[in-house]
Amino acid sequence: PIIARGWAERIKMEFGERGLVYDPDTVRTEGWGESFEGCVANYTRFLGTYLGLANPIEDEFEMTVPGAKILLTARFVERISIDSTVRLYLWEVRDGRFVGWFHKAMAAIGDPSVVARFATAGMSFEIQDRHSVLWPMRDSEIEWEDGDLLVPVRGAHYVIAENADYDQFRGSLGQAVLIENSKGPEQSAL
Repeated sequence: PIIARGWAERIKMEFGERGLVYDPDTVRTEGWGESFEGCVANYTRFLGTYLGLANPIEDEFEMTVPGAKILLTARFVERISIDSTVRLYLWEVRDGRFVGWFHKAMAAIGDPSVVARFATAGMSFEIQDRHSVLWPMRDSEIEWEDGDLLVPVRGAHYVIAENADYDQFRGSLGQAVLIENSKGPEQSAL
């Protein structure tokens, strides 16, 4: 977030020196690079905020390199706006499983963290980060409550459905309720 803040100030300064302007209410922007859920996601969510953009920088999966092994050969299906700042990315893996990732596309230092709460609706889920299984595991930060999973909307938390069709998976995650988490402010680290 601090580097993104510096870049935003540099962009504003350069625009001013060159007599250029942009309309933060209408400009559309895209994030590209490596890694999709690492540097691209973290820099763009803070950079858009510090540039004063009304709309998030939309990270384009096809123009990035993912950091997670599970996404290297996955087919990107779609990006869904959960609200004005949170996006849900969906993929299909070669073995027929589906993967979802919630991304907070705009953030500032000190923002409260957010969790996505969605119904499991008879599906079996596993939550992974880039390297290991996070849920179901003992002492996980992922919570299970009344048939719903609560997954942090930060970092790399991949929601993987084991026995679902796409419409069921999309419907469940796409209707997630976003809840501010009382456990602390937004973190930039993965």
